[in-house]
Amino acid sequence: MRGFLFRSSSIFLSGALALAAGAACGGDDDDDDDTTDDADDDGGDSPDAGDGGDVDAGEPDAAGPILLRAGTIAVTETSITNPLPKGVGPFSGGVVTVSFADTTTITVPPVEGFDNPVGNCLITVYDIAAGDQEPETVGEGVVTVTGTANGEFTCADDAGEYTCQSTDPAIAGGVAGNAEGGTLDEDLDILALAGANFTPEMQGMQIALTGFGTQDGIYPIREVMSDSILRLDGIDEVVSGDADATFSTFVGGGPIPNDVGFNFLDDGIAKDAADVVVSKDATTILPASEVAFKARGEGLTLTGTQPHEFPFTTPAADVTFTCEGDGCGTEPDQATGILDVMVINGVTTDVLPTENDDTITMLPAQNSYATFQCSALVGDDVTIPAAGVDAILGTNPARVQITVGRFAAVPQSAPEYTNNVVVGHSLTGFTTAPPPAAN
Repeated sequence: MRGFLFRSSSIFLSGALALAAGAACGGDDDDDDDTTDDADDDGGDSPDAGDGGDVDAGEPDAAGPILLRAGTIAVTETSITNPLPKGVGPFSGGVVTVSFADTTTITVPPVEGFDNPVGNCLITVYDIAAGDQEPETVGEGVVTVTGTANGEFTCADDAGEYTCQSTDPAIAGGVAGNAEGGTLDEDLDILALAGANFTPEMQGMQIALTGFGTQDGIYPIREVMSDSILRLDGIDEVVSGDADATFSTFVGGGPIPNDVGFNFLDDGIAKDAADVVVSKDATTILPASEVAFKARGEGLTLTGTQPHEFPFTTPAADVTFTCEGDGCGTEPDQATGILDVMVINGVTTDVLPTENDDTITMLPAQNSYATFQCSALVGDDVTIPAAGVDAILGTNPARVQITVGRFAAVPQSAPEYTNNVVVGHSLTGFTTAPPPAAN
């Protein structure tokens, strides 16, 4: 697993779960809660030309503000549903995504008829050969999260790309030479570092190592065996760190080989369940916010079609993901103003690894690809309509990644921005296209 860092952006793509503020009426009877920033009650995430009674239609200079940012903050735990080789345990773990799209850089419209993920789908097809690009992402303040098994962490951006690290400097690392003399052991799959101060909160994180020669890379932390020994995965040699050897850890990088039952999020209902609190600093465009959630959906199982079973057959048919009863996972009581949603997020690629394909790697597409999000605000199923499946298949995908989740969500919006904060559990699958039929 060395070098493996889950493509969390494909779990919650830029602008994913773009729930309009007006959709909140479907999730809670109390519309007076201030956990959502209510612009005007027009239910849209873009300004209404009729809004603002003080605007004089004869004065063009009085036009209202335009949508500038579409954000998603997702604190989730996912499990991979693909069948695993014999002897390989389950893959699960935290996926934390923070993304703010600069909506003024959107140049590719959604597929006709699929421009709204609320109760339907938002599907966008990118023609790389034609120069299509996704909108630029930008930084919109530091995000702080508490209430997960990884302790308190913050997510900060570098040129619009967010990464998350513990607020404990000893855990976050990143100090040059802090892994000097550490030893990687391929037989035991461990990092041993005398004098370290490893803590249980590090389990499930990713650790990036430099100064270990051919073993430099990113590894999942499967287990914290002691304050000086971490059990990793994918070590190929016995090697010691040089004088500049350094470790840094990251939160929410994706599922890990999880044979010891690590839970990034709890069930939200046990007596000792912790609130997941997500707060964001204020910026020029987005105000400061803080929301406390109960993690939803632990124990989610699907009946019928699974995320790794996306159909490549034609003609296309509806693809529905359904849960039933206890299989829908936990349903903790939420604070007023927090919605319960069931969501599909997905992405395609038209290229596969040329060797050692693990069946779950998503390489960047070369010619075309699709991103898609569908949601249901009520019920225990969510669907990609047949016409949407047709659009997805139209990109000639070699592999499709799909995540199906049950989340607690808070949509925040004003004329200038949307920002949707979600917390919960999901299932992720990867479907590889069948080989062409022999002539």
